[in-house]
Amino acid sequence: PGSACPKQYLISNKDYTDKAICTASIRYQRIKIKELDTQDLEKAKYTKEYNKIVDKSCICVGLGTAALLNHNIDTKIEGNGVSICPGPNMAYYSKKRTIKEMVDNIYGKTNTFDHENRPNMFIKELNLYIDYLKNKVEEAQEDFTTGKGKYLVKFSNNLTNGVEYYQSLFGDLKTSFEDTKEKILKDLDDSTTSLNNLISDIKGLTQTA
Repeated sequence: PGSACPKQYLISNKDYTDKAICTASIRYQRIKIKELDTQDLEKAKYTKEYNKIVDKSCICVGLGTAALLNHNIDTKIEGNGVSICPGPNMAYYSKKRTIKEMVDNIYGKTNTFDHENRPNMFIKELNLYIDYLKNKVEEAQEDFTTGKGKYLVKFSNNLTNGVEYYQSLFGDLKTSFEDTKEKILKDLDDSTTSLNNLISDIKGLTQTA
């Protein structure tokens, strides 16, 4: 696993080497895997940690590789691996769309989304952060440190401030979003409940540490 790192645009890690290397490179991932092999972990735990290492993709060349392949340009240096950075809204498309259809959607001329339950973009972004926090809490439960505790508290406080802002924002709206306001507020309540549960978990971790 890992990239040959031909461009070296994102080399920044010095955890194992004097000269910076990329965490998506063959060199870095080989070092991490060897380190992982010495920990004698259970299979499920090993697989989880292994995937964290190899899931990193080379985006220096990967983001442009699709264009090279499409135009039959040699990819000997870059390799054939293609990286994509899809936005969260990709989940609400069920078929290919033309550029014109996408532009018409942006300007409100058409609705190119096929999913009736597509959430408000602010709520979707909030839930992405909550999911991120949940993963960090799970990691901390396995290997807690004071530094991780401080990070979780600060992150959750920022999210709480964001939720309060959204509650004020959508609660004060008189005309905008009127047709979806009820659903937005319900989704916001659900997100708030999930966040509060995580905050309780964080308090439990920091108090017992």
